[in-house]
Amino acid sequence: MLKDDDCVVLRKFFNESDYRVLSKIGELQEKIMNLTGDTEGLISFKHNDTEVVNPFVDEISSCEVDPVAYYKDNFLKSGFMAYVGKI
Repeated sequence: MLKDDDCVVLRKFFNESDYRVLSKIGELQEKIMNLTGDTEGLISFKHNDTEVVNPFVDEISSCEVDPVAYYKDNFLKSGFMAYVGKI
């Protein structure tokens, strides 16, 4: 479990535009998943047996995280990075 001090998005890997786009996609996808109970058609990746649709929060959406530091290669090789042309 992350401590409150760890719940800071560093934003070092993205420019401001990429960060805003990806974080908004993550927020919207999380809302869609909560409404439908499904991740079908959403950009996602697996982390510790959990399907992640919003990489800017931890797996239980309890706090913000830096997706590069927290999810590491799972995030870096995901469709989120492809979306902003990083892979």
